[in-house]
Amino acid sequence: MPMRLGIDFGTTRIVVAAADRGNYPLAGFESPDGQTREWFPPLVAINGSERRYGWNAWQVQGDRQWTLLRSLKRLLKRAGPTTQLDLGGCTMPVIELATEMLSPPQARETAGAAEDQRRKSSSLRASDDPRR
Repeated sequence: MPMRLGIDFGTTRIVVAAADRGNYPLAGFESPDGQTREWFPPLVAINGSERRYGWNAWQVQGDRQWTLLRSLKRLLKRAGPTTQLDLGGCTMPVIELATEMLSPPQARETAGAAEDQRRKSSSLRASDDPRR
């Protein structure tokens, strides 16, 4: 049986829950201090072609070399599947930004360095029907 997940893009937190026989347990995310949190910050940090998300973006938020976007929810408010975002001097489709942010951390370690590889490995496409 496929796992069903719900993602709440909050202004200050992103929370993920799984549907499990009428229960909706929250997913845990490891934070930099080694604690498991039931949320992660909706932050995106950009420095040239390098992008960091969530807790990794949190760690560079005081560094002037990084451009920080504080809320993916605010970016999504007026966005559609073909919306292009200007992120600190580079342009990126919003659907790719969301896909990259929600990818496992090991898949994001080289974010921005291998655009073609990310497109080939992503299973999320703008034309996918979310009701499947």
